[in-house]
Amino acid sequence: MGRYINLLCTFVLCLGACSDYNLKSYKESSAAPIENPDIEVSPVSIDFGTLNADGEVSLKTITIKNKGSDTLNISSTDLSSVSTTYTLSNLSNNELEPDEETYIIVMYNPETHSADKNSVVIVSDDPDDGFVSVTLTGDSEAPVINIEPDSYDFENVLVGCDDDLDITISNIGNVDLTINQIDYYISYPADFSIEDYEDVYGPLPWVLAPGDSIILEVAYYPSDVDLDSGILEVKSDDPYTPIAEATHEAQGVYSSTYEESHKQEE
Repeated sequence: MGRYINLLCTFVLCLGACSDYNLKSYKESSAAPIENPDIEVSPVSIDFGTLNADGEVSLKTITIKNKGSDTLNISSTDLSSVSTTYTLSNLSNNELEPDEETYIIVMYNPETHSADKNSVVIVSDDPDDGFVSVTLTGDSEAPVINIEPDSYDFENVLVGCDDDLDITISNIGNVDLTINQIDYYISYPADFSIEDYEDVYGPLPWVLAPGDSIILEVAYYPSDVDLDSGILEVKSDDPYTPIAEATHEAQGVYSSTYEESHKQEE
């Protein structure tokens, strides 16, 4: 009997040893995976190239996609700085389910010769990229009229005398400027006058290449002591300033007299 008892004890010990090495306990996690929206914006920058400011317009599309596993809420889409050159369309949908897309149309409509920079800022509840910016660049070509000086005061001029002023009209744009008409409006009596410019430069219209200029002369010869004024209007194909102005003022004054007497002793 003693032999059988020893064998049984050995078997029990071996079974206990095997159990220590091979039997393990697993506990499954009860935490659910985190679901978040994930915004994707394409493209990240837009270059509209060079457009003519005389009516040429370009449209580009920005695509917004939700690559996450939860609803993406877009709270706003706006330009970083106020502009009349760039405009945005409204979003057709500001709540995107996973893999859903929406679009913004950006319009570039230049008004004059300039380099235009801005950006579209997209705000959403993406926990990692709540603010996404798309840079916008564009250049435009146009004639640009400049009148110098654009205002002038002759101040006091003696009645019977005269004074004159040179006015420079320039094209500071990057394409030809066409001047179609020049008008000079003055108060009555007509103490202001402008030279016969067509005798100097030929009949209108005139074409000024970029950087070119002409000079007109305005004369003032007061006939009385009233305040006089004049407005020079220059009409051209400048798309931003089709009518450019220069204003003039002056005052006629009488010459003062001074009388002095002196008595000489004999």
